[in-house]
Amino acid sequence: MSLFKLPNIDKVESDYDSDLRSSLDTFTQALLDAPFRAVGPKEYERVRDEIVLDSLAPEIMGVIPKKKKLDVVDIGCGAGIPSIPLAMMCPDYTFTGIDSTGKKIKFVRECVQRMGLNNIQFYNDRVPYPRKDRRTYDIVLSRGVGPLDKTLELAKTLLRRYGRAIVYSTPAAVEEVMKDWGEPIFKSWELTFSLYQRHYTDTNYMLVSAKKK
Repeated sequence: MSLFKLPNIDKVESDYDSDLRSSLDTFTQALLDAPFRAVGPKEYERVRDEIVLDSLAPEIMGVIPKKKKLDVVDIGCGAGIPSIPLAMMCPDYTFTGIDSTGKKIKFVRECVQRMGLNNIQFYNDRVPYPRKDRRTYDIVLSRGVGPLDKTLELAKTLLRRYGRAIVYSTPAAVEEVMKDWGEPIFKSWELTFSLYQRHYTDTNYMLVSAKKK
């Protein structure tokens, strides 16, 4: 398995839209100014690098399929991680964020309105949806919602046929789940593991891409 090193923000800016840096900086400050503890770190550089830039990993690493249109949902979106940074980077995709905490949904709705993002919407709800008219999606994103096996069980209710879940994790967390859950996960999903490091650290992180069989 090859190891990918995420670029710093200057490289990201040069490879993508020139306005992306400003949008990412604005959102980083919004997370720090939130009326609740939106993220763990309190320092601007750490929030930008460990939270905001890290959210872009699936797109930078090519884990998200290259299609003109994709319908993406972020389950347990919290303060808009990873969906808001990805919506900035991928304006042609449609994003939905779902979280059961009302104050977080209020915060992210105010953020996207202030930044003029029109390809993302948020719902104060639970997964799986309690209502009968639930939508399905091409991509289900999850960052910090729960163990891989439980996250994939939730993703099943939201994915279209041949859709995929993309889960932010660590090698140790994935190894523990695979050891405990074993063969059933391979029978239900086609799994791809992408190992990476943030640009300033030697700590290993992992993206799990799980395609429904």
